[in-house]
Amino acid sequence: MHSDLMIKSVSAIIMTMASLMVWSSAALAKDASDEGSSNEKTFNGPLKSQLEEYWSVDRELPMIKERLYEMDGRFGVGVFAGIIPSEPFYVYVPLGGRLSYFFSNELGVEVSGQYMLSMNTQINNFLADSRQGGFTPELDTEDRYIWNAEAVVSWHPLYGKWALLQRKLSHLDFSFALGAGAIGMTRPDVNRSASESSIQPALVMGAGLGFFVADGALLRLDWRSRPYLGPAFETAQYEDQTVLSRVQVPTEFTLGFSYLF
Repeated sequence: MHSDLMIKSVSAIIMTMASLMVWSSAALAKDASDEGSSNEKTFNGPLKSQLEEYWSVDRELPMIKERLYEMDGRFGVGVFAGIIPSEPFYVYVPLGGRLSYFFSNELGVEVSGQYMLSMNTQINNFLADSRQGGFTPELDTEDRYIWNAEAVVSWHPLYGKWALLQRKLSHLDFSFALGAGAIGMTRPDVNRSASESSIQPALVMGAGLGFFVADGALLRLDWRSRPYLGPAFETAQYEDQTVLSRVQVPTEFTLGFSYLF
């Protein structure tokens, strides 16, 4: 009797525990399903959008807009120095100044003038030494530049910013220049018997890069080429000389400082 009662009691306890385990498993499964659905909704919502935007190649990044330094309607004054390395007999060091005015941020005009210091190249010295007085630079070379004056229209299509060593934001301006000028020089006469002063008109073309260091203050790197018509000699060795062969193209590189006001 007691044995039957004990068996029934144990069976009841086992059935109860089994029922509790089945119910707990179902509850846990439901909670996991609900949690997964909640996480999926969260991922498919704001979080997913933010992650996709972050890792996307086409994600939007903050841009620095507008010009910090304006040139529109401003006058400018500047000084510069440089080098003309393109001539075979002389190396020139131009020292000059410029005045400019900007009709807009993209368009301006500029006038400049310079005096050119000159030094003999090694070719010049070699010829003078090897010919033992039979080589006179003023007569046996071509033009020797003394000064230059010009007026150009400048076009500024590019204005940009870049991080200097990832620490300082630098603003730069890129420009093209086109105009006309005059070059003062000494040149041999047609028979190379004497030298004479001459002023020759020249086409002026070039480009420049300006780095703003403050409002209105900028450092400038400029390139200029000035094609002009060289001398026409009448000696025998120049019988086949053509107009095209007489074209000279001195090329100049300068570093300068300008201030806009």
